[in-house]
Parts: sequence; C-alpha cells; structure tokens
Amino acid sequence: MSGKLIRISFLVAFCTFMCFEDIYAQRGKKKKKKGSQKNTQIKEAKSSDNPRVMNLFISANKDKLLGNTDEAVEKFKDILTLDPNNAATAYELAKYYYEKEKLDESLRYAELATGLDPSNKWYQFLHAELLATSRDYEGAAAVYKKLIQKNPDNAEYYFDLAYMQTRSGELKEAIDTYNQLEGKIGVNEDIILQKQRLYIQLNQVDNAAAEVQKLIDESPDQPRYYSLLAELYQANGRSEEAFEVYQKLKEVDPNNPMVQLSMAEEYKRQGDHEKYFSELSKIFDNSSVPIDAKVQILFPYLDLVQQKSDRKEEAFILGQKLVDAHPTEAKACSMYGDLLYTDGQAEAALKQYKRGLELDGSVFTVWQQVMFIHSELSQYQELADDSKEMIDLFPNQPMPYYFNGIANNALENYEKAKKSLKRAILMGSENKALLADLHAQLADVHHSLKEFDKSDSNFDKSLDYDPQNAYTLNNFSYYLSIRGKDLDKAAEMSALSNKLEPSNPSFQDTYAWVLFKQGKYKEAKEWLQKAMDSGGSNSDVILEHMGDTYFKLGDEDRALEYWSKAKEYGGDSDELQQKISSKKLID
Repeated sequence: MSGKLIRISFLVAFCTFMCFEDIYAQRGKKKKKKGSQKNTQIKEAKSSDNPRVMNLFISANKDKLLGNTDEAVEKFKDILTLDPNNAATAYELAKYYYEKEKLDESLRYAELATGLDPSNKWYQFLHAELLATSRDYEGAAAVYKKLIQKNPDNAEYYFDLAYMQTRSGELKEAIDTYNQLEGKIGVNEDIILQKQRLYIQLNQVDNAAAEVQKLIDESPDQPRYYSLLAELYQANGRSEEAFEVYQKLKEVDPNNPMVQLSMAEEYKRQGDHEKYFSELSKIFDNSSVPIDAKVQILFPYLDLVQQKSDRKEEAFILGQKLVDAHPTEAKACSMYGDLLYTDGQAEAALKQYKRGLELDGSVFTVWQQVMFIHSELSQYQELADDSKEMIDLFPNQPMPYYFNGIANNALENYEKAKKSLKRAILMGSENKALLADLHAQLADVHHSLKEFDKSDSNFDKSLDYDPQNAYTLNNFSYYLSIRGKDLDKAAEMSALSNKLEPSNPSFQDTYAWVLFKQGKYKEAKEWLQKAMDSGGSNSDVILEHMGDTYFKLGDEDRALEYWSKAKEYGGDSDELQQKISSKKLID
C-alpha cells in the first residue's frame, strides 16, 4: 500500500472513531474540569456487543467520506434495523435527507434522533431548523424552550426562540423572551432594537419609545440613540415630540446634520420661514451634510427662481454656500449653475458649469448645457472649440456634432459644418425634432455653398420630420424667394409660418419678399408695414425691402427715403449704395 493510501485510511479510521464515540456517548461520563483525571466508564448497551453494528458504522462513515453517499445511506439504514435506538445514525440520515431537500424524511429522522438523545444540542438545532424550514415555527420555538431549560445562560438560544415566536406571530411572547434575556445580561442594543420593532408592529409607539429611551439613559452622550428616538416619533406623526428630542440632541451634538435638518423641517411646519432659512443656512454651511440632501432641498427653489419669487435670492445664497461647502463636487457647481441659468444669468451659469466640468468632465448633460449657452450668447468660436472636445469625449452621441455644425456654419466654415451635421444625422437618432433641426441646419449650409438642390432636399426632409416648424418654413421660403424659384410653394410655406407665429417681423418680411417676387407689390407693402409695426422698423433689411417696393410702385422719393434709412441702420452692401447713388432699383 502506498503512503498516500495509508494516510487516507488513517483519516477515515480516525473520523469513524470520533463518530462511533458520539453514538455511544451515553457509555462515558462527561469530562471533569481542567486538571482532573479523565475517567471513562463504559455503560452496558445492547448495541455495543454487536460487532456488525460497529463494522457497518465504520464502513458507512468511510463511504460518506469517500463520497459514496448512496452506499453510506443504505448502511445507516441497516444500522437502525439492527439498533433502532442509535441516535447518531438517525442524525446522519436526517442531515442526508436535508441536503437532498427531502424535508419529510429529514424531519422524521431528526425527531427520532432528538427523542433518543434529548440532551444533544446539535440534534436539537437540526430539528429546530427543519421545523422552521417547514414553517412550523411554534414547533421550532418549543425546541428552543427545551434548550433554554437545560442551558439558561446561553443568549443565542433566547434570540433563536424570539425569532421563532416572531415568525409564528407570537409578538408579545417574543418580547417576553427578550425581557428574560435582558434580565440576565442587562441593557443591550440588539435586544432593545428587536423589542422596539416588535412594539411598532403591535402599534405600541410609547413602549417602543421607552425601549430606545433605555439606550439614551444608558449612554446619554451617544447622538445616534437620540436620532433613533426622534425618527421613531417622526415616522409616527408625532413631530412635536421628535422636535423635543432633537433639541436635546442639539445639546449633545450641536453640529449634527440630522438635528439641523429636522429643526429646519419643524420650523417649516410651524410656518416660521425666518428660522427655517436660518437652519437651512447652517445645513448648507455644514460640509458633513451629504450633498444629495442639499441638492434635494434646492430643487424647489428652481420654481421660485423661474416665477421671480421674492424668495429667489435665498436660492443664490444657498447655491453659493453649496459650492463653498463642497468645492470638489461637480454636482454642486451644476446645481448652482441651474439656478443661475433659470434666472437668465447665462454667463454666470456658464462659469459654474465650466467649473463643474473641470472637476468631472464625464457628465454629458452639463456639457450639453454649456453648448446651449454658447449658442445662446452667439459665442461661436467657443462653441466650436468646446463641441470638438465634447466629440472626443462622446463620439457616439449626435449632439456634439450638432453643436459643432452650428458653430462652424456661423463661422462660415461650411465644409466643416457640413461634415459634422452629416455625421450627426448618420448617428440614427430617433429624436424627430433633432433630425428636423439637423436637416434644416444642413440645408442652410448647402445654400451658403450654392448647392441649391441639396439645400432644397434637406429642407424637405426637415419638414417631413416636423411639418409645422415655423423657422424652417420661413427660411426655406426665403431662400426660394431669393432665387425666384417655386414662388407659389414659397408663398404657401411663408403664409403658414406667419400663421404659426404671428407678429414675427422676420417672418412677415419673408412673406412680403415672396409677394414682391411674385409682382404683388401692394400686398408686399402691406406686409412690410406689418413687419415694421411688429418691431422691425430699425431693421436695415426690412427698410431696404420697403424702398425696393416703393420703387416698384412708382414712388421713387419714398424709395430713396427708405434706402437711406436702411443705410442709417447698418445696411452697408454695395448694392444698397448703388441704389442710393443712382436712385434706381438694380435688377
């Protein structure tokens, strides 16, 4: 036999002996205290004289260790046939069937083991676990009661008993069990918290509060216990009592963020806004208060700012405090930026958003907000630069390309604009409004490049996505009128844009110019007058168009008057200068 096999055989023999010793534990006395002589008296037992039982037991355990579980089970069953009082063998079978998830069989053998040897705690544990698994919590509780009778100082048994009583709905009995344990070991946080939960389930808030008060009395300098009691009162609609507890906590821990938050909420409930804002200020100054809690408080202020409430200044005070208390949090800058932008302070908001991106450049929505502000402020070079950086960060998103296209179109970098806008369209966005705008922007670029067929095609695609976009209708009709092409279509689109957005001087001017191109000079004059009345009286384009119209109507003096006004208000084209010099319309 090899050395490896010898070692395995020795291990099997040793483990078998230990199990065998457990079977016949009733034949020996318990160990004496350390230092005493170990004596063992073998009691007479019928099975001890049966060598077949001993051999089967050794063989069964060997099979078990070697993984031959089916053979082991058959041998254990044979043992019980020969020795029906063999508790350890019944226990082995109970464990086997438990692992096989055959609960009824397992429970039958566990009951046999505990009946044969009630003093063995491992048998009792398995029996209780099986009862609990079968949802017989009352039966499991009865087992733990027996264990407590024999081991009254074992705290674990009390916790297990209380758990089973709780699962069986015996809440008062579970509380009694915890009280018995508390009487033995004194005030204990785990016991108190368990009893508190049970009292809450019984809707006995005062008793639950009394339990937490024990913890406060035991450790009056522990802030957590005050918070626990206050939250208990708060959760049960007893705000005044919660407020009183927080006032006590304030004496123990004046900078506790929960104290400040709860005090603020109580003042808000009482309608004392001055004290409420005072507490809020303390909260926002306190860097230990989580930033998410502060952001949640600030969200309602966005509505106050938008509504121009007299309390909107509070929002900016708190927003500044937020970034001061959390200087490394991008979220603080973004929140403050949102408040400023909502108030129309675009440039100040842009600074906050930029600062936030320096702290964390991975937030897409903040980048997007920066792009919108650049566009709104006509900062096209900044828009071009930042959108290029945004493309590097988010190459699979259409919006960065969209902004880059807008910027380069405004900067007259038409080929770059065309490339970016086409890339955005190819992204396959499902946002129809975005696709409509992208095609409209691309149409504008193609027009600037004198690629008129492509321009018209993209305008048509844009209107397919959004047929009532007033700006697209206006621009398309204006470009057609300039070229003198499809004037009936241009007139129809321009009329619709004015219907969708009346009193827009630019749209009214476009319709007038379409009419002018159609030779309808009187109607064109009427619409130009509408454009001037709508706020376009200082527009050099509208004034020049009015001059052209008067000339076509035969009033050269009025034509010269309006051309001169157009130059006065910024018109500087060579064509306008020629009109003034020659006093004639140049076709």
